[in-house]
Amino acid sequence: MHPIIANILLFAQDAATEVQELPGKVGEVTGVDPVAVTEQANQTQQVPTSWFARNSMWIMLLLIFGVMWLFMIRPQRKQQKEAENFRNSLRKGDKVVTIGGIYGEIVEVNETTALIKVDGDTKLRVSKNALQKDFTPQQ
Repeated sequence: MHPIIANILLFAQDAATEVQELPGKVGEVTGVDPVAVTEQANQTQQVPTSWFARNSMWIMLLLIFGVMWLFMIRPQRKQQKEAENFRNSLRKGDKVVTIGGIYGEIVEVNETTALIKVDGDTKLRVSKNALQKDFTPQQ
């Protein structure tokens, strides 16, 4: 056998014997029997955890959902309601802009469509869902 391998095996064997003798040495140094401590630890009951510690994951998920609802879903719903109220309150003469960017004035309003005057005698019939209020300053 090669001398380096023999030295490694001898070192490993010495380490194994030291590990086997370790519990006795710990007891000699500290005055405490490690086997008795281990048995005592195994016999102790688990400390009851608080309600918060058991349910913290669910609480965090609810908080995340609450924050998302507060900052994302609620404002979007509010904006949709405002747009729906605007579309339901359209009247002749209102200035509007289509989603395509065409500016015009309402001439006629039906249930789902509106006729807008774009320029001169040019009129377009568009869906009410495609209309927004014209916020440009009046000249």
